Amino acid sequence: MFGVYIFYFVCAEIYGTITFWKIQFVFHVRMLCFICDYIGNMVDYRSICKTKENIKNEKVEKINEDGSGMKKTIIVMPVANEETTMGRIIEGILALPYDNLYLYPVMDNYSTDGTREIIEEYEKKTDKVKLIFYKESYGVISCYLEGFRHALKDGAEHVIEMDGGGSHLPEELPQFIEKLNEGYDCVWGSRFVEGGGISHHPFYRRMLSSGGTILANVVLGTRLKDMTSGFEGFQRYVLEDLRLDRFLSTGHMYQTEMRYYCRNYRTIEVPIHYVGSESSFRFKVVVEALRILFQLKKAGKSIYRDSGKRNGNA
Repeated sequence: MFGVYIFYFVCAEIYGTITFWKIQFVFHVRMLCFICDYIGNMVDYRSICKTKENIKNEKVEKINEDGSGMKKTIIVMPVANEETTMGRIIEGILALPYDNLYLYPVMDNYSTDGTREIIEEYEKKTDKVKLIFYKESYGVISCYLEGFRHALKDGAEHVIEMDGGGSHLPEELPQFIEKLNEGYDCVWGSRFVEGGGISHHPFYRRMLSSGGTILANVVLGTRLKDMTSGFEGFQRYVLEDLRLDRFLSTGHMYQTEMRYYCRNYRTIEVPIHYVGSESSFRFKVVVEALRILFQLKKAGKSIYRDSGKRNGNA
């Protein structure tokens, strides 16, 4: 509920007291409907997510025990000032038993430590690592999107995005690869499903993440347990369907925006263990996230390259 109280406070600051009470009333009504959907099981999830039983009836590409036979998979990883964790993360990825798994760290001029040198050393040792330097970057999200473009250009069939600062664990990558291989369009890492978790993260950040997920589900009509995690995987055609240059978010709201645009694909959430860190609270980030949240339904109408393919009407 902490996230809900923050939402109320922000609305009162932005819109004024009278409008704030209107928003509060609407919010409670929609929350009631949201709870009724869950309790009454009134939502047909099969129209949004393909069930495991249906997927078993489809052709599944087999990955051999030695990791051979998998489709080309590229991990896109924005990095900046990660010299204390970069080597460990790369080693963890390279140690996985897959012969067609590649890592594309994406960085810009914001990084001023030895991160670039560490990555370049691995580039010399293996063709599994390719540094993307994006000088036109305007933040971490632009690096994600630029990494996607390079991955698609280089023939990736599966693309996975993850953090380079140690928050996402390389040993949890196999479940993303497995689910993409089973035929799911999108695989979302989730801290709030059974088996997931968070460690070394301030309590208020946990509340913001869980509260943000509840609010996003209510406003957008989604039904995910985690709407803000940045550990996720995609089939190639999902990213090809999206107009990457039309994303609204330049910060944390990007994860929610991506999940909303992909809501009608075949998706699944898998448990992840997020390793957090101390970070400062910036009120303007919350305000910006709320502003974008209420624009997503309109923006979703023009985000697809082919409005009749896979996504339905936004």
